[in-house]
Amino acid sequence: MSGPSQFQAIQGTNRYPRSVKRKSRKRSDESSHASVAGSGPGSDESGVETAIGSRRRRFFALNGASFLLILLILAGVGGGLLLIDYLKRAPVREAREKIEAGDYGFALTVLNEYLISNPNDNSAKSLKGRAHAGLNEFQKCKEIYEQIEGVSDVHDMFAFAKSLTVLEQYAEGYSNWIGVMAKIGEGELDQLKAEKKNLLMAEALYFMAVCQTELGKLERAAQTAEDLKKVEGHAAVGHYLLGLIEIKRGREKVALQEWDQVLVLDPNSEKIRIPPYLFYYEVGILKVEQGESEQGIEMLEKSLTLNTFIDLQRASNAMEAIGSAFEELGNQEKSGFYWSRQIAFEKQYQLKPSLVAREGLANAALLKKEPVMAINFLVPLRNAGDVKSSTTYLMQRALAMQGKEKEARQFQQLTKELREKERKINTIREALREKPDTHWAVVIKAYDFAKDKNWSQAEQLLMTVKEHLNDDFSQRFLKAVANQGVLPPLTDVPVDIF
Repeated sequence: MSGPSQFQAIQGTNRYPRSVKRKSRKRSDESSHASVAGSGPGSDESGVETAIGSRRRRFFALNGASFLLILLILAGVGGGLLLIDYLKRAPVREAREKIEAGDYGFALTVLNEYLISNPNDNSAKSLKGRAHAGLNEFQKCKEIYEQIEGVSDVHDMFAFAKSLTVLEQYAEGYSNWIGVMAKIGEGELDQLKAEKKNLLMAEALYFMAVCQTELGKLERAAQTAEDLKKVEGHAAVGHYLLGLIEIKRGREKVALQEWDQVLVLDPNSEKIRIPPYLFYYEVGILKVEQGESEQGIEMLEKSLTLNTFIDLQRASNAMEAIGSAFEELGNQEKSGFYWSRQIAFEKQYQLKPSLVAREGLANAALLKKEPVMAINFLVPLRNAGDVKSSTTYLMQRALAMQGKEKEARQFQQLTKELREKERKINTIREALREKPDTHWAVVIKAYDFAKDKNWSQAEQLLMTVKEHLNDDFSQRFLKAVANQGVLPPLTDVPVDIF
């Protein structure tokens, strides 16, 4: 504002020449001495207000007004700052709305642009993490949340826990799901519509049970799956999940009962979080294994119809299982047809050789006294590594049929060694299935993770039981995991302790 200040303008209304000021001041002193009781300063004897008293009253009145004006200005400045901040954060609010509407790509674009000029805005970063999770970019989501201290919003915790689970970091994922469930228990989702709340609750229980299962906490996982069955609209996925857990517990018949319930509740397999072809495949395989061959064939044929060029390995496995089911039903012609179809399929797409199909066709060739054909079916299994005693036994028979006694005896010895090795491993796994809470169960679970190159999860599991790992196998295994090196053979586990 140009010109004199407000304070100067107020004073400027009562300016006098110096001589007049002095004279007035003197007269004022004289009049004040002559004043009588009851006459205030600035009044004459009759109480009439003098010029100087008038000035004082005007000064204080006007300065009081200016004080109020200053307060109003300051309040206006604060409100203006709030308004500016509100307008500046409009992109964050827009991104939040887009995320809630499921438009994650648009939200990510808005947030990326906003964060260029506001790189330290943690709320915007958290929303970006949610957007990445919504786009199934779980590694990016995880990296964002690991940079933010004290993630406390239930939706952020949810996205972080889901990312950890999908990335197979089950121990850390599990601890985060516990936090999510605590928030839900405190009513953090109560403001949502029932359908949305149930969806998030079901997803949290599903992934929590996955973590519990992978960590070997099968009893807890089964209870979590039971809780999932009670969430309105999500009973089918609860039954499906419980079926998977029961298989891990060695209760395949109970698992089939759960999956039969899925077929009743969700006949088109639209609500169970996996593609329909995969569910029909899993049900079909289990039914064949449990002797329900005809129903198994029906499910597997259904899976093949939906799948053939989506998931090549499972399509190949389905052909293998159908061949086994027909063999169980005594139909050698159809079993041979499906196994031959599978071998042609695996050659076409360069898949891993099928143990069951090749051994089945080799056995059929031996029954026809065709040892060369049998050997041709078996050789790819030997070349693929991890040879089974059943394969070497068939090789022994084929060589003996050709009169190659020396080679046959070599395979006989190899068969004996492999059977002993397989017996040890089966003993260990069966014992640990009955005692899932022992430290050895954790070690074997960690071993499976390490075999799949999931080194971080293997290491996390081993750290939970490190004080028990004093034997030679465990020490070598610990070192192998730390160095991401060659694992000691599972047969080195001291079997007698089981």
